[in-house]
Amino acid sequence: MRIRLAAALALTLALAAGCARPAEAPAAPDPLGPSPTPRTVPPGDGAPHNAENNAWKVRTELTDAEKAEAQAAADKIKPALEAVRAGNDFGYTATRSALLALGYAADRIQVQSMRDPTVAGAVYAVRIGTRACVIGDVRPERVTAEVRGSAAEFGCLEPYTH
Repeated sequence: MRIRLAAALALTLALAAGCARPAEAPAAPDPLGPSPTPRTVPPGDGAPHNAENNAWKVRTELTDAEKAEAQAAADKIKPALEAVRAGNDFGYTATRSALLALGYAADRIQVQSMRDPTVAGAVYAVRIGTRACVIGDVRPERVTAEVRGSAAEFGCLEPYTH
């Protein structure tokens, strides 16, 4: 009697734990064919088409000579804009005037007011040569000047998007 009770208890525990399963019928073939293999998303690329959607932002790789030329320009631009900032003028007109005073042609300069109207300052870009850009901003607390390659879609200064 004890053996039967132990066997019944073991069978009950095995069924409760999911160890014993009823026999399953073989799955019918999918009439639409096999499912496609899921796309592997690279680290940091959240949406499946994020890289494709942002391809328009890809900037040109610069040669060492282009980097050096643009860095020399940045080294000239930043002090001029620091002087503008020191005069407590951070806006579009002062930034553009300072870049023009350095001798850059008007068609090589892009200046925009800050996107957020509550933030004082301006963003700018200066095209150097055919593919290089000096990009930065002028704000009450800082002036930046970075060397980057241009983008085929928009040139130097990336447009605001929503």
